Amino acid sequence: HKYEDMLSKEYNLFTEIKDIINKALEEKKNSEEVKSSQEASVIFYTENDEYLNLLNKFSNELLKSSLLLSSIQIVKSDETKVEIIHHHGKYCHRCRNYDDNAVKVDEETYLCPRCWEVLKKNGKIRLSNE
Repeated sequence: HKYEDMLSKEYNLFTEIKDIINKALEEKKNSEEVKSSQEASVIFYTENDEYLNLLNKFSNELLKSSLLLSSIQIVKSDETKVEIIHHHGKYCHRCRNYDDNAVKVDEETYLCPRCWEVLKKNGKIRLSNE
């Protein structure tokens, strides 16, 4: 039961964090600064040690995919708040996230490094100079 209680507590904490971020995202969507969470570059500031301890258990990649964000940064602060800007990277035409290190496939198409590796590994794509 101790393990189940810990999982339940962590799940509830993660849900709280997600709700805080989603509320800030909705405000940005309403002001049309971002159209979707995948356009968002998020900085999550918090003084809450429980939030920090939980978030530090996860890789940045897992947090991004779990929260459907293009990027997230966690910062210890004196208050909990969320800063959101439109991600400055290129749009990945496969996963629809934005990435600073996107690979240009052709004049109109970019792929994030993760999607590039998946498609390259499966022989689905190659650059014209390969």
